[in-house]
Amino acid sequence: MRDVAAGIERAMKVGQTGRRYLLGAENWSIRSVFEKVAELTGVPGPRRRVPYAVALLAAYVSEFVASVVTHRMPAASITGVKLTRRRMHFDPSRSLAALGIAPRPVVETLGEVVEWFRRSGLIDPLPLPVHRGDR
Repeated sequence: MRDVAAGIERAMKVGQTGRRYLLGAENWSIRSVFEKVAELTGVPGPRRRVPYAVALLAAYVSEFVASVVTHRMPAASITGVKLTRRRMHFDPSRSLAALGIAPRPVVETLGEVVEWFRRSGLIDPLPLPVHRGDR
């Protein structure tokens, strides 16, 4: 998060008007993100994949309910589900060079985000490891 904010600030200072800058560092799959977040939080990650058709139907229902009933953000979006079918890889090197920035590894940022959620009380602290000799 800090790196994105720094990138935006840098683009405002040295970027060219009308040019777009890709503020990325690494290409991760959705599965990799879930696995790393599970590792960092100590919460088990998803064990099964939801079939695409089921996820898409759920997104249509979610958007309908959000639009007609709750008037809140949907739990799942149609676009979000459709994007999971695409394998997207981006090369931010040109943007990063133009802005003169070097983002930290994504795992470092994820760790900071998880710690922020812990400090905010939004997720539980990591459970202490149980040692066999402590019983």
